[in-house]
Amino acid sequence: MTAVETAPSAPAPEAGGLGRPRWAGLASVLRLAGAHRWFGLALAAGLVVRAVAVLGYWPALWFNDSFEYVGVALRLQPYPIRPDGYSFYLRALEPLHSFRLVVITQHLMGLGVAVLLYALLRRWGVPGWLATLGSLPQLLDVHQVQLESLILSDTLFTALLVAAVTLLGWRARPSWRLAGAAGLLLALATLTRSVGLPLLLLAGLYLLVRRPGWRAAAAFGVLAAAPVAGYATWYHSVHGQYALSSSEGIFLYSRVMQFADCATIHPPADLAGLCDPRPPADREPSSNYIWRSSPLDRVTGSYSPVDGAPPQRFTPRANEAARQFAVRAILAQPGDYLRLVGRDLLRGLAWEREPFPNAGVLAGYEFTLEPKKTTMGLSDGPGRPERQVDRVFVPGGTARGDTAAYEANPADTAVVQPFADMIIGYQRVAFLPGPVLAAVVLLGLAGVLAARRRDPRRWPALLLWGVSAALLVLPPATAQFDYRYLLPAVPLAAAAAALAGPMLRRRG
Repeated sequence: MTAVETAPSAPAPEAGGLGRPRWAGLASVLRLAGAHRWFGLALAAGLVVRAVAVLGYWPALWFNDSFEYVGVALRLQPYPIRPDGYSFYLRALEPLHSFRLVVITQHLMGLGVAVLLYALLRRWGVPGWLATLGSLPQLLDVHQVQLESLILSDTLFTALLVAAVTLLGWRARPSWRLAGAAGLLLALATLTRSVGLPLLLLAGLYLLVRRPGWRAAAAFGVLAAAPVAGYATWYHSVHGQYALSSSEGIFLYSRVMQFADCATIHPPADLAGLCDPRPPADREPSSNYIWRSSPLDRVTGSYSPVDGAPPQRFTPRANEAARQFAVRAILAQPGDYLRLVGRDLLRGLAWEREPFPNAGVLAGYEFTLEPKKTTMGLSDGPGRPERQVDRVFVPGGTARGDTAAYEANPADTAVVQPFADMIIGYQRVAFLPGPVLAAVVLLGLAGVLAARRRDPRRWPALLLWGVSAALLVLPPATAQFDYRYLLPAVPLAAAAAALAGPMLRRRG
């Protein structure tokens, strides 16, 4: 007699009504809630914290990049600074004229990230309490909640990335459907933030190592390549270059200017103008080489963030010159480059956040009683007072004009009490300190290294840990350190650590 799995038949309804199935369904829901009660409580707590944040800051919080995303959403174009994925998302919601709705959907994405990783951990046999513990940094860390409140691409990027990782890690060898869906999600993540491209390549390498079969590999490759190639073709039609942006070389140039010594690099004549004659200790932060007057002016012409918009600096010619200079600097001074990257990694693992690159940027990543407005302050120079101007970020509109057009009303942030004070008080205690994040990363690595060769859990653990480690290293290696760039790595690192627990226990 062969064993055949069949779905249990539904009980027949009682005569005269549907009472039994209704109560049977309720009982199933209660059993499900009981089996995941700890996670349900944590999820409810995360929902309450996000509700307080929404009520305390209307309609949204702003950062400099926010106004570029909104401007591109209103005037769609292949933007030279970064891919348009998040602007496409804003454009899809634009008919509803509500930044508050954008923020609410981002909070739901944040909760969804925790649900996906919890489901993945339970799928691989992690106990409910431990899987819940692994979800707490995503659910309750105030910095995650604040990032979801900003009009920025990071939350959408994290949701797409975690969904892709969940699909790839759902089985020891992904089916072609799972692999194809993961490839598509990673492509969308790449079009949302450019750091997604190396992660897409990393996921492709993971898939090849798992040898899922040609159909899975083909589905992943085709569905990952099609959106990226389509966007690159659109970019070429406007800028004459097959690319996703014209910025990666300029960002890398800003990175190396913290140590680049032209007496060591010996750049050719066409790149010598990018040298900074000042000693590294006297130079400005990396970001100033992009967003303020710098040696890049010798390639792009004079630069004024008041009279013109930032895209004027990001041309294919300037990007290629900056990239060549940066690569030469790294090859000529590899020790200085590695020390710089290592220093910034340690900066993110310190107990307290330092005001880096300045106090204004750090304040943009926290709940405050005076959040950034859509009218930007600019200084005419060192020691001179700030003046208020309605800045141009994307040609064709201004920060205030674009946000008001999107909202169909002025969109300056309103601070609402007592909710703002409540979330600010929460902010003082509910965050993941840097040393704890370091311990979480090391625990995940220990689980990967200690896993038995035939333990199938080592593969999703390796995927979770590898992607989180890449997210920690790539930003300081290719652009600059920024506290918000750490946050997408946190839920993946915490999930890897939770999955490591059972493997380490069994090994011991």
